[in-house]
Amino acid sequence: MADNKQTQSILFRAPFDVRRMIFSYSCPSAVHVHIKNDKVVISECVSPDAIHDQSDGSDRKADLPPPGRRWDREDDYLYAQRLMSTWGPHWRCEEAARRQQRDLKPSTLLSMLDVCKLMRDEIADLMVRDAVFNVTDVYTSLKLLTDRASMMALNCTFEDIRKLDITLRLPEIIFRAIEQDEDKASKNYESLIALAPTTGSTEVGPWHEVCGRLAQLPKLTKMRLWLDHDQRGYWARVDERAFLTPLITSLEHKDVDVALHLPFANPRWEDPERHFEQDKVAPRIHVDRRKRQRKFGYVTVLGRLEVHDYLDFPCMDETTPVFGDMDADQRLAMERRLWKDGENMQLWRNGGMHISTCMKSFVDSSVREQNWVGREKELGCTLKWPAVL
Repeated sequence: MADNKQTQSILFRAPFDVRRMIFSYSCPSAVHVHIKNDKVVISECVSPDAIHDQSDGSDRKADLPPPGRRWDREDDYLYAQRLMSTWGPHWRCEEAARRQQRDLKPSTLLSMLDVCKLMRDEIADLMVRDAVFNVTDVYTSLKLLTDRASMMALNCTFEDIRKLDITLRLPEIIFRAIEQDEDKASKNYESLIALAPTTGSTEVGPWHEVCGRLAQLPKLTKMRLWLDHDQRGYWARVDERAFLTPLITSLEHKDVDVALHLPFANPRWEDPERHFEQDKVAPRIHVDRRKRQRKFGYVTVLGRLEVHDYLDFPCMDETTPVFGDMDADQRLAMERRLWKDGENMQLWRNGGMHISTCMKSFVDSSVREQNWVGREKELGCTLKWPAVL
């Protein structure tokens, strides 16, 4: 009887395509799926383009301090917490999800899902076909891939989704564990994780299982993985191949477009046996490089939250003397060459070593007025930095 009343409503008397269009205006283009008190929670993604974020971390000062108040220690703490977020570039989404849980106020999506069974079924079908599902930790990924009942809030299973984004900002110890002994990592991950201060989950062994199970998603057509570690220091210390080979092996023969969003590896320590030097690692798997965040929140020995800066490659930007007149690709190519030539560009950026002398010489040189590549063609050789000066 209830179903009959639902089908007689004005909404459900409308053609299916019209209803679908109405629902599409109200449903988010991306959602987050995470675990809270051992239950799967769905929340709206308020930053659907966050995976392309190139910010150094300064954007996490947004809305700080609140109107009418000056910056104080409380703002320092919140700024540091945002920089430490395990949700990475989706830190805004994490705050939105926390507000939703704190205020006990359901989102528009959850309210629509609770209207009636017919509406929930149609919205769920629309979501699994069109929306991007975001996961920000290995444990949630594994639960969704192994527990068919985990997605009951949408009246569907994780096997139904088409688009998946996985964002992993992991303790560096996890990458080291996989690199040092891949065979033993799955057995010893619990003791290794006990050493990591910023996580309570067990990530190492389950990651290999997640990689294998992703290949079993029959309808998956697009997947993006955003990866980073949570420490200051070079990304180049991470063995990308050791961590990502299980994923690549699992998906390289599947009809799935895979994008691996990784930080730039410092040219001085770049190693083809550890890092991907090509943009494409398989016919449908490619690598997108990005700048790492430069600001990091951490807990001091006294238990205080503070923010420190740490530059990774590339260090130079449009505000750097000499480099400012170049486009992004030219700056990247020049800095890459300088690192390989032995220059420490962190010190250059921070005003150390012989930067003032070198910069003055460079500015005074007639070469300053010429394009770097054009100058090489003119001389018929590859320029070293001293030759330019």
